[in-house]
Amino acid sequence: MPRARSRRSPVPALFFAGAALACGFSPPSLADETWSCQISPAERETVAEPESGAKTIFVTTSPASDSNLYFHDRSWLSDESMLVFTSDRAGRHEPFGYVERTGEIVRLGRAERDPIGGLTCGRRANVVYGVRGNDIILQRVEVAAGAAGTPGAGPTQVTVRETKIASLPKHGGLRSALNESSDGRYLSVGYVSPDNPEVHRIAAIEVETTVVLR
Repeated sequence: MPRARSRRSPVPALFFAGAALACGFSPPSLADETWSCQISPAERETVAEPESGAKTIFVTTSPASDSNLYFHDRSWLSDESMLVFTSDRAGRHEPFGYVERTGEIVRLGRAERDPIGGLTCGRRANVVYGVRGNDIILQRVEVAAGAAGTPGAGPTQVTVRETKIASLPKHGGLRSALNESSDGRYLSVGYVSPDNPEVHRIAAIEVETTVVLR
């Protein structure tokens, strides 16, 4: 007979199944949404150490509250063209991007949609993963960086194409951000059981097939 756990210690639980429908998860959406992102001027400041010459780049310098992604989540797109962070500079906490080449700041979401949270960037492609409500979201990000200060170079353009890849069951809140496996095959996320806040569950999503392991 297993020893009873203290009510003060949350009980993690890990469940597995062979397919999304067998687990009670919603199938992936086939409809994509695409939009061009709002881009703001660069605000970065660069300081060079006089002895070593090493540069420190202050990516954001506005009065807004800006946050890097959690330490074990990927903050850079796979080609390092953009650093992804969150900010309340548009009146709510949501994803933004810093274009490495030009320093410009990009609002990755749209004002008319709820922002995604629990962010991480993909290892193998320029994608951002996130959660909106119960939905696991994939955003493909295309960055066409202009050349700041270069006549005729054209403006920077950033396009996002969003797809819902899976849905979590009804839950009592997230326990973690999304996290990607080392080969980019899976995403994992922790969430709270809707029936018992002391029970925490983990779901893994196979990204290419959208099979959900619960």
